[in-house]
Amino acid sequence: MTEEQMLQEIRSLRSEMDMLGDQMLSIRYEDIRCVFIEQMRLAMGEEGRRSFRSEATHLRSSSVCQNKDRCLSLLSDGMESAADRFIAGDAQGAERMIDELERMASGERSPCMDGTCSKEAVETLHRVKTILSIYQNLAERLGHRVADGIPPRPSPEVSAEDAGAVLAPLANAWRIKVLRVLRSGERSLTDLGRSVSLRTGHLQFHLRALIEAGYVKADRRRHLYSITARGSTALRGAEDLASQLRLSAGVSEPSAGNE
Repeated sequence: MTEEQMLQEIRSLRSEMDMLGDQMLSIRYEDIRCVFIEQMRLAMGEEGRRSFRSEATHLRSSSVCQNKDRCLSLLSDGMESAADRFIAGDAQGAERMIDELERMASGERSPCMDGTCSKEAVETLHRVKTILSIYQNLAERLGHRVADGIPPRPSPEVSAEDAGAVLAPLANAWRIKVLRVLRSGERSLTDLGRSVSLRTGHLQFHLRALIEAGYVKADRRRHLYSITARGSTALRGAEDLASQLRLSAGVSEPSAGNE
């Protein structure tokens, strides 16, 4: 090989290495972008959920309206569903749900007996929409159209041990019930036991498992329990998995006449 041919080979190899480096940087940026958008969506959704829960707790203690418990329960349930939808990637669907909640809180359907309560609820819902819109603006600036839903990214490899550690605390119907109750707001041990119809000893056993898994947080000073962001994610994942398996079973299982 002549010196000129060797130099040509080196230049060709260098060009290929530069191209490979550019591709690696592009892949790395795309992964980082997707992870950032996903984590930002989760954080914004949980912040919107937390903001309304806090306001609902305040209104329950300050409002003089006789219908406040029923009204705030409806709004809280709707807000939980909107937050779940937002975190799942349907930002526009979540916004439509919050618009409907605003109309309900404003007394558009039926007059509210406590104008101050109505006004504060509407203002809180508007703040939640502002929080969610921040995500939409940032995501679109990063090149992700919110209307496209969750940006695709490769699923990370999960070991059998990690999967078992995540799923094991959820392999009990009582624990799912506990997480669902806590999803609507923090509870005392007595309130929680009454909500899930479980004796204190059994409830404490299940709470201990959920706390160790990082799904539930205990406020020892106020004697209250609340679901964590990790717990909310785990609960949604368990519910989605159960729903998908049920649908899959309904489609794939042969009928009796075909056996």
